Amino acid sequence: MGNGSAALLGLLSFALLARSLERDELGIWVFFMTVFTLFDMIRSGLLSNALIKRIGESDTDDEKHAYTGAAWRFGLWLSAGISLPISLFFILFPSGFSEELVFVGKWFWLISIISHPNSISIWLLNAYNRFDRLFWARSISQFVYFLGCLFNFLYGIGLELIVWSYIGGWLAAGVFTALNGWNGIQYFFKGSKEHIRSLYDFGKYSMGTLLGSNLLKSTDTFLLMFFMGPAPVARYNVPERLLGLLDIPIRSLVSTAYPKLISVRKHMGEEHFLKEYEVQTGLLFLLVLPIALVTLMFSDQLVVILAGRDYMDASILLKIFAIYTALIPLDRLSGIALEVFDLQKQNFYKVMLMALVNVLGDVVAIKVFKSVTGVALVSIFTYGSGILFGYYFLGNKIKFRPLSMLYSGFGELIKLLKSFKK
Repeated sequence: MGNGSAALLGLLSFALLARSLERDELGIWVFFMTVFTLFDMIRSGLLSNALIKRIGESDTDDEKHAYTGAAWRFGLWLSAGISLPISLFFILFPSGFSEELVFVGKWFWLISIISHPNSISIWLLNAYNRFDRLFWARSISQFVYFLGCLFNFLYGIGLELIVWSYIGGWLAAGVFTALNGWNGIQYFFKGSKEHIRSLYDFGKYSMGTLLGSNLLKSTDTFLLMFFMGPAPVARYNVPERLLGLLDIPIRSLVSTAYPKLISVRKHMGEEHFLKEYEVQTGLLFLLVLPIALVTLMFSDQLVVILAGRDYMDASILLKIFAIYTALIPLDRLSGIALEVFDLQKQNFYKVMLMALVNVLGDVVAIKVFKSVTGVALVSIFTYGSGILFGYYFLGNKIKFRPLSMLYSGFGELIKLLKSFKK
């Protein structure tokens, strides 16, 4: 529910921006958000899965609190260390960049640091399986941002208002979770260097994995911005925003499945783990497939609803995105399995190989064919290669049994439907 509400608010915000900003301005904002998301993936990669895993394996509350404090301090150091140089660059060397890009760039440090408290709360709520509270942690920031986008749509103030509403959203969510004791700030000074080292040792490969996963999408934006300018970036981002709705069941189930799979393997053994893995993979595929098919059939209407008729040229991109989205469950769960088996290095290699396929394909599509559509087509090959690499690295730990996955997933889906009827 938290993922869904946040994604819906984000989609509505983008719809307002598409109707109130010029295509070049929208492209600049999309580019900035891509850079911030890339940074957030570095931070989350180092800390999120590591914190969830260490808390899941801890036997005492003191040990859990120690890891929480370690994550707080490590995350702040990381946020300041990465974001301050970026902002200083735009402050000291503004020439050659648009006024809008310089403005959002110089405030990058503030967004990065203010977003950290709410990020911590989201990781902790996932670790403790408090998904009921995730609704508030995820939705508050998006709601404030949405209000800013709505105000800009009505009065045409510009990117400055968008930036400040985005910062204000993270601040409001951070204050709310702190007042409710959800982000563990009371344990800030707990934990030692050894706890930080433990998080880093696990997270360094998860960081590479999440960073590579983000690069699978962000390299498209970077290369389009560099070679073709902000207008194609804006066009490409329209179906990406709609794809965010398709990604809701994926992110929700994966965040739920990860701590559960860790617990099943630790307490019940690998035979039960394999069964649970096939249930989660099959269920996720069956949930995503019909949504992808509907998107494929009604892509024109969806693009018009989101961004207006000026972006009708993005419809073909949405059709392609809908096709490769059906492959994502198999790719994502194979990566989760590698993490559970402590094969973070192999998962990192898998994602890096996918990123390599994506970058090489994008360069060919842009430089040889000069085609934004070609960039989208490359994604099908990228995620197909991810499935092949994932099960190759899993070796004999998990055999690829698609029929068994579908059967197990269908059984779980029937159970879910029956529970709703009750």
